[in-house]
Amino acid sequence: MRTTVKNWFSEKGYGFLNNGSENAPDIMVHVSELRNCEYLKTGRTVEFECHINQRGLVAKNVKLIYDDAITSTKPYQNNSPVIPPYRPPHSRY
Repeated sequence: MRTTVKNWFSEKGYGFLNNGSENAPDIMVHVSELRNCEYLKTGRTVEFECHINQRGLVAKNVKLIYDDAITSTKPYQNNSPVIPPYRPPHSRY
């Protein structure tokens, strides 16, 4: 399944994923289920397996979906003007 992160609590090590409708329960995700990242951010897209336990819906094998803007391999290009190094004026003495 794919959805977005509703909220993430780094200090607690868990968060919740959107479940597609306002009336549906959120899907809990624990930091131990993150496969290609160390934490999540609100609004980011994830792919996961949805399971049910005693407390409700839980996400397993959660993978952050990286978009092109974040994973671009385009090399950094510095377009700043080049400023020549300072050279003191020559002294006649």
